Parts: sequence; C-alpha cells; structure tokens
Amino acid sequence: MEIIEVGGRRFRVPIISEEKTLNKKIEKNAKKTFNETKWLEESEKIIECKIGASKVVQLENSDSDSGDDDILAYWLHGDVPTHKSDPVEKNRAEDEEIYDKPLELKPQKSSLSSKDLASMYSHVICIPLYDSPNIKKRIEAFRKKLVDATPIFDRYFNTQKLHLPILYLKPNVEELETLMQVMPAIKEYITLDKKKPKIEIQGLSFYCDDHSRDMKKAASLFTTIKKNEETKKMEQIIHEFISQIIEFAIVKEQDLQNCRMDLSESKYKVENWRINLLQSGVFDLTHVLTNSEFKDFVFGQFEFSGLSLCKTGKDIEEVASFKF
Repeated sequence: MEIIEVGGRRFRVPIISEEKTLNKKIEKNAKKTFNETKWLEESEKIIECKIGASKVVQLENSDSDSGDDDILAYWLHGDVPTHKSDPVEKNRAEDEEIYDKPLELKPQKSSLSSKDLASMYSHVICIPLYDSPNIKKRIEAFRKKLVDATPIFDRYFNTQKLHLPILYLKPNVEELETLMQVMPAIKEYITLDKKKPKIEIQGLSFYCDDHSRDMKKAASLFTTIKKNEETKKMEQIIHEFISQIIEFAIVKEQDLQNCRMDLSESKYKVENWRINLLQSGVFDLTHVLTNSEFKDFVFGQFEFSGLSLCKTGKDIEEVASFKF
C-alpha cells in the first residue's frame, strides 16, 4: 500500500507497479504527460505530484473543493466524477469514511504460481521446449547437481514436459474449436522475420504462497529468460498472436491470464516467464539461491519457432500449434 497526503488528510492507496502514461487535457487545448500520476478534472491544477520517496501530493483547487476526493477516486477506480454542483455534506462525509478505511486488496492474478494456474485453467498457450534437446540436457544436469546437494529435492523436481507458459485459457467448446482451427494459419496475420529469435534461459528465482520473499518457505523454484534484443523480437510476435486471438473473439482482453496490455508500449506482454523446476512443496532454498554454482546456472539457448496449445493436467498434451 502507498500512503499519500492530500489536503492535510492521509490515505492508503494501491501501489502502481507498472509505469503508466496518461494524457489529459489541462486547460483548453493544452496537454501534459504524467507518469504514475493520477489526474483530476480540468478545473484542478497540480502544483506538485511525487509518488514514491516523498509520498506527497499537493494540490491547488481552482473552482472545486472536491479535489481530494477526485484524486482518490481516480486512483482507486480510474475515473473522476464531473461535479455539476457542490457536493452534499452528507455524501462528502460518507466519501471520507470510505477513503480513510484500509483497502482490502485481492491478490493479483499474475501472482499465482504456474501450478495454481494450470489447475484453474484447462489449456495453456506455451513455447514448447520438449523438442529442444539442448535445454532438456541442461535441465537434467541442473537436476543432478541439485539432487546431489539435497537428495530430498528429487521427489519435487518438475517432471512435466518442458514448456514456457504464455497464456492460460478456459475456452468453451466453440472457442476451443475456433482456436484449434485458427492457430496453424495465424502466421499469415503476423509479421515474421526469416531469422528466428534465439532465446537464452538462465538464472533462478522462487515463489512463496504468501507472496513474501522468504527463501526458507519457497513453494517453487524456477528459471526464466534473459532479456535482450532477441527477446524483444519474440515478444513482438507474441503480441501480434494475442491480438489476433482477441480479434477472433477466442478470448477477451480482460480475461487474459499471465499476459497484460503494457500501456507504455501499447503491446500485450507476458507477465511471468517461468519454467518450474521445483514445485508442490515448501522448500528452504537459502543454500541454492546464495550459491553461485546454482543461481548463475545457464540452461542454454533455444530457437523460438512457434507456440503450442496444450491441455493442462498432470502433464501437458499438445492439441494444436502455430509454427513458422
């Protein structure tokens, strides 16, 4: 939660984790851009707005005395009411009571583990790595090294076919049939280079069920991709793919799971790039994540050449694919 002070009053508001740029009219035809800033109605003027270190918002109200409530309403709900008349004192008192209460925030969908998501959704669109002998060989080498150091980890090591989840789905029969028909031909609608992106997998991270960062109670251990120019090429293809399945009405934007629209780039992006290594337990990973032999382990490189639609379950089962 973020604490901000407005007009002498302190409020709890959600922390904005991603940078958003909002353009709003300030005066007649003038425009300004604010990052991670919530805007008021046109009659208000921002004197200073700093979110983070100072956690202070100072406002100068011109014609309205409702600026405090407006900025909180915009922060919490994304819209600002237009006041046609002075607010009634009773309503204002009710608003103040609501804003002063601690907010009950639901956990973000993206914070769920891959195992949780797979149990909630019937299908996953993923990058298949089970056809990559290099990655499989390096994963097995890591497993041996890990189990030699901590034998009990062998029973929790992920035995599913290797894949990198992109988007979780719960399609009905009609949506599934449409997706299976569309996937093989979808490359006709996507801009593709002859040279396929080469993606590197390296490093380790972990997930806790209570969303903490306590290495001693990790629920999973996973590796991820290395961000570079090749990754950007892959992300562009994935963005175009997701745009197409939304256009075909296979999935709605608000139902995207593990993907979101990045407003700063106007692109659909994967939120969590995770290849699960350990799962279905609670682990003390201190000796793993503080040991350079493990934490800097390089899992190799694969050539991004398409996406697969798979059924989720004890193991994934490919039912359709998009190859290029």
